[in-house]
Amino acid sequence: MNRLAALGHDTAKVGRPVDRECGLQEFDLLGGRGFISFLAAPRHECVYICDVTWYG
Repeated sequence: MNRLAALGHDTAKVGRPVDRECGLQEFDLLGGRGFISFLAAPRHECVYICDVTWYG
């Protein structure tokens, strides 16, 4: 999650789906063992973590 915060305004450009820069995005954790669903709000300078899924 530190990686998302370090990206700043570019957070809206990472994750899946890659063809859009807004809306709910997904970011892989530990080489595909899980993912974080997040919403980047550059105007508010925030990243909202919506869900964390772990494939234990």
